Amino acid sequence: MSLAKEVDTPQNITQDVIFPPAGDLYSDEPPLETELHLAEYAQERAERLAAKLRELNIDPDTI
Repeated sequence: MSLAKEVDTPQNITQDVIFPPAGDLYSDEPPLETELHLAEYAQERAERLAAKLRELNIDPDTI
């Protein structure tokens, strides 16, 4: 015995579903990461890597 009630589901649900258009969607929201942010992040990582290499007595300019 089931406590849940059987529900008739419509056979053609796609009529009620709105699909977004293919491709990029327009948004007024700014991007989370700009090219400047990514460049700054890459520079910080490179500087940290160079510092670690110097700790190991490896010249980062020779790599």
